[in-house]
Amino acid sequence: MARYCTRMPRESKEAKGRRAGLIVDALEKEMPEAKIALEYQDELQLLVSVMLSAQTTDALVNQVTPALFAKYRTAQDYARASIPELERMIRRIGLYRGKARNVRAAMQRIAARMVRERMAPGSIGVEEIEREIAQFV
Repeated sequence: MARYCTRMPRESKEAKGRRAGLIVDALEKEMPEAKIALEYQDELQLLVSVMLSAQTTDALVNQVTPALFAKYRTAQDYARASIPELERMIRRIGLYRGKARNVRAAMQRIAARMVRERMAPGSIGVEEIEREIAQFV
C-alpha cells in the first residue's frame, strides 16, 4: 500500500519561533492596515473579547463588553464572579453558558498564578494572555 502522507520531522521551539516571525512579517507586509475589530484597552480585556468572539461577530462582542469591562476590572474580579451573573451579562452572545464558564476558569488560573508569583493586581502580562488564548483556540 502506497503511503501518501509522510511525517514531518519535529520542529524545535526556536524553529517554530523563527517561522512564526516570518509569517507575521509577511502578513504585515501584505496587509499593513489590518486591525483587530474587537475593542479593548488592555491585555485582559483582549483575552475576554477573544474568548467571547468565538462563533459570533466582533460587532456583537463590542456591544456586550463595555458593561462587562466596567464591572470586572481585574482577573481576580472575574475569578470571583458568579457564573449566572456572567451569563446574564453576555446572554446576547451565542454559546454564552460555556463562554461564561471558560472566561471565569481562565481568570481563576491567571489570578492563582498572580498570587503564586506575587504579581500586583492589574499587572497581567502578555505571556499570560498568550498562554490563555493558545489554550482557548
